[in-house]
Amino acid sequence: MAPPADDLALMQLCRVPFCDWDVHLNLSEIDSEMALLDGDELTELAHEAARVGVPDVEADFIEERTFAMIKAVAELNGTTPEGVQHNYERLRRFLIDNTVLSDKQVRTVMREFPSPGTNGQPLVQTLIEIAFERRTSDSPTVQVTCCSDCGNPLAERANKCGTPGCVGAPSEKQLSVFEAYFVQHRGVRRYIHDAGLLEVRLHDTLRADLPETAVFLRPWPERDAFDLLIAFLDPRDPDPGQPVEVWGVDGKDHASPTLLAIGFHWKYAVPCHRRFIVLPTHRAEQPGYVPTLTTELEGRDVGIEVVEEQKFVAMVRARAAEIELA
Repeated sequence: MAPPADDLALMQLCRVPFCDWDVHLNLSEIDSEMALLDGDELTELAHEAARVGVPDVEADFIEERTFAMIKAVAELNGTTPEGVQHNYERLRRFLIDNTVLSDKQVRTVMREFPSPGTNGQPLVQTLIEIAFERRTSDSPTVQVTCCSDCGNPLAERANKCGTPGCVGAPSEKQLSVFEAYFVQHRGVRRYIHDAGLLEVRLHDTLRADLPETAVFLRPWPERDAFDLLIAFLDPRDPDPGQPVEVWGVDGKDHASPTLLAIGFHWKYAVPCHRRFIVLPTHRAEQPGYVPTLTTELEGRDVGIEVVEEQKFVAMVRARAAEIELA
């Protein structure tokens, strides 16, 4: 295969799926069907490959600066380990639930987390400045087109949501503002909001299904050792400090199972009896996705179980019922 003659030819090649390149590439079947560009936009695969290839991710990506600031705000506004953990959970959930904000909402958050940074202003204001783009408005009411399902902001003429796995439609969200509103940066949406949709869906589904006396749930334990801790409690003594069994969950929504495996490392800060990667249904149903991921994980992290989200919820329900009857 001759190299591209110029930059335009190179860009055009990046729009072609790897399987159509006139060169042998050692890629999985799923990866070989993807390209690096979709029109003029980077594909999911390209974004994921960039993050695997950068040695110091925290220095280069806005979402990593956002993660660091979440931890800083949580610590500054907490007086106990439990308080810091609560703050961390609250801030993570806030970014997952809100892709657009009014300046009125920002003021509310600043009152909730008032501890100042070095500039004398609440440090949470810096978090908002990192994670969001500020847009001014001459009107006290702003209409923003967002997805009816995942909440992502959409272009005004969009006829569907482009978030992977989302089936929502454009809808108008009305914000009451003083003078400005805020829209999440794309990197924060992709790696905190979009990734968090699966995480909060698992938590909320299990919390609605199972009583607190049966299962203790902790999102992002130890400030993101993994995504969800599930502690099955003794029905005779439902003490979260003395669980019968503990499961750890990392929810993953990646286009490439190979790159997911390469970049995956389980954090062992919290002991678990079983450890899971839980996949959203739209990934798990892709032919070859689960076998490829399972194969690529071999020799990297031992004992990780790969499960589709609905099957995993059923497993948790079944285990809780077994313990209840034991």
